[in-house]
Amino acid sequence: MIDQSNIPNANTPSEDDDFLNALDLEKVWEIFRKSIIWMLLLPLFTVSIGHLWLRYTKPVYKSSSTLKLAIKDEGVSMLGIKGLIPGGSYSGGNLVGEIEFIRSQIIFNDVINAMDLWISYYQQGNILDAEYYKNPPFKVIDHKVKSDAFLDKNINIDIIDNQRFRLSYVLGTQTVKKTYRFNQSIVTPYYSFKVVKTPFYKLGFQQIPFYFKINSRQALISYLNNNLQVGILNKSARIIGINFRDHHPQKARDIVHVIDTIYLHKTLENKKRANTQQKAYLNRRLGEIEDSMRTYEAKIQSFMLKFKTNDVNKKLEESVKEIEKLIKEKIIFNEQLAAIKELDDLVNKQGDLSEFLPTLTTPIQGLDQLQPLISKLNQLQENKKILALKATGSSIVVKDINQKLELQRTQVQKLLTRVRKNIYKKIVAIQSKINELEADFGGLPAQEAEYKRVERLYKIYEGYYLQMLNRKAEIGISEAGIVPEFVILSNANLPKIPISPKHLLIYGITGGFGLFLSLALVVIRYLLHNKVTNLRELERVTKAPILGTIPRYKHRKLKYTKLLVHLNPKSSLNEALRSIRTNLAFILPEGQNLYDIKDAKIISITSTISGEGKTFVATNLGGIIAMSDKKVILIDCDMRKPKLHIAFDVENEKGVSNILIKQNAIEDCIQKTPIDTLDFISAGPTPPNPSELILRNDFDDLLAKLKEIYDIIIIDTPPVGLVTDGVLIMKRVDVPLYVVKAHYSRKVFGKGIDKLVQSNNFHNLSIVLNSVKHLTGYGGYKYGYGYGRYYGGGYYEDKSNKQSFLLRLLSIFKRKK
Repeated sequence: MIDQSNIPNANTPSEDDDFLNALDLEKVWEIFRKSIIWMLLLPLFTVSIGHLWLRYTKPVYKSSSTLKLAIKDEGVSMLGIKGLIPGGSYSGGNLVGEIEFIRSQIIFNDVINAMDLWISYYQQGNILDAEYYKNPPFKVIDHKVKSDAFLDKNINIDIIDNQRFRLSYVLGTQTVKKTYRFNQSIVTPYYSFKVVKTPFYKLGFQQIPFYFKINSRQALISYLNNNLQVGILNKSARIIGINFRDHHPQKARDIVHVIDTIYLHKTLENKKRANTQQKAYLNRRLGEIEDSMRTYEAKIQSFMLKFKTNDVNKKLEESVKEIEKLIKEKIIFNEQLAAIKELDDLVNKQGDLSEFLPTLTTPIQGLDQLQPLISKLNQLQENKKILALKATGSSIVVKDINQKLELQRTQVQKLLTRVRKNIYKKIVAIQSKINELEADFGGLPAQEAEYKRVERLYKIYEGYYLQMLNRKAEIGISEAGIVPEFVILSNANLPKIPISPKHLLIYGITGGFGLFLSLALVVIRYLLHNKVTNLRELERVTKAPILGTIPRYKHRKLKYTKLLVHLNPKSSLNEALRSIRTNLAFILPEGQNLYDIKDAKIISITSTISGEGKTFVATNLGGIIAMSDKKVILIDCDMRKPKLHIAFDVENEKGVSNILIKQNAIEDCIQKTPIDTLDFISAGPTPPNPSELILRNDFDDLLAKLKEIYDIIIIDTPPVGLVTDGVLIMKRVDVPLYVVKAHYSRKVFGKGIDKLVQSNNFHNLSIVLNSVKHLTGYGGYKYGYGYGRYYGGGYYEDKSNKQSFLLRLLSIFKRKK
């Protein structure tokens, strides 16, 4: 029974090494060193992409202003009715309504009309086009577009010299080109305009491609709507912010400034509208009163010229006072009728009832029920204004609110009609009373009575005229003190730093993505790496014991296997092979010794596939054992692809195949080597049935005869992963060795080795790890040398393992031991 606890490389990891066993740090470091160039190039590549993107991306600037709305919740007095409207017309106590108003086409249309945005001028670049906002070298004036096909269309201009330019554009499938002179009127069936030079024109602008574009109103509205941002900054403080984005900072600031100005104008205009309507009403009434006063003045002057007196008796005076009182009441009722008529006209015209604020000396009786109706009517009209900014006239919501408005307007008109009838009845009653009192003057001279009546009416109209003049003056004073319902906390600024793209952010993202790709490259190469690279990795993929490791030979490239141990006895290669020679004693069957001369030992050396170095190991292991004064013979049983004779630079004319078919004797096939105690038998000519030859008793006889002559027999067998010859030989030997080549053999080969051991009961099979780059032996010796990767070839196919230029370039950056 083999005591594997004595084997130096037995797989007995401790619990502290679980993490390290799961993650091969040595392999990670090796992949990292191999990938160092890509890890540097990938971040540089991604950052370069970010730089190109920044270089050819137009910067976006944002200009901002801040407004504080001073909205008041004061009621409005109209016809003696208070509290009908809870706020201003546009304010509405609603910040959302203000925001929608600022973003409405009402403001946009005024902005377009206030600014010269109808024509845009550009300089065409290789990738990006530059806009000339206020400093174009030429200007298009007196433009009239007769066809919408030329709106929002690029019209190219190439300046030929100081006097001429070439105009070109695409019309359908044809390109139209024509030369004109500056200041020349250009008239076509589609458009007409004139191109003039500006003070910004320079001689250097010749041969530079320019173009301009006549913008449509819809395109400008869409441009403003897409780049304008209006939002609530502080709801409790009623502060909103207005932002506009554009590639030109001056243009962005001007648009924000114009929006603030137009919003201010609209607010003032709205507040002045009520006073304007009151003044118009007062002017109409003053004109009517003035006409009446002129009539009565003319009558008084005529009476005084005729009678030269204005004396009236006491009784007449008392009657006159009564008539005067009745006439005052009649005038008040007439005034109320006029006010009701004005209100009725506003209802019919769908005007804003809150803006009709006449002053009356007495309230109108019967209008108490009007207050809730007018309040609801005004609220519906306000809702319709706000809704008109969002919905079309054909929407269900608009139709519903129109029906409600019509119903409410009908109720108001019915109430006004009822009140008007009541006032008419009172006027008729007063007039009847006046007629009765005037009949009492029958005994008085008709002329004197007429005089008193005229004089009385004149004074009444005169007093009312003065009262209305005072009211008009009050309105003028109030209008002079009107201020907007918002305060500009910060004016539109001129942006200097673009909001997009952000250079540091782009460089950070692209650089971080490059680092991520670099790390991902290492991780992917680690996960996809399916080759055995070091001793630790080999221990994880197989349960078979590892006899030793052999370093990679770097002194010179070997195209085929060579015997090297006799050239430099103190090399790291020899030390590694001596260590394997020593470890062979641990895996021999119980009671046997490698140096026991009584019984020769048979060692077979195989691998999974060709190219893993089994012939090299067999040749040089035989040489190192022979150098310890042991007679060793090498047998090449890989009769399909023999290579042992190449290691000694001899021809493969006769060998094992000749012996097994009894064509030649053993002594005739044994050949000498540079080491006196080392001989070898080549494979001989390739037979058609190598497996059948090995199964013969002749092969056992061959081994028996050789055991009488030599101390150690080393057999180079075919790869067990390709043919079964190697397994047949391994069953006849004392020590089967299995060669695995670092950076060449796949990890899956480990499972094949375990399956081979389990199915054939190879308890003493051991592994030799070949071609290790940086070797640390079990005895503590650290080797920095090794043999090359070029000693063998494919079993059925010879594949060149020459390094590519890239690999040789990368090897410059590898750490040197």
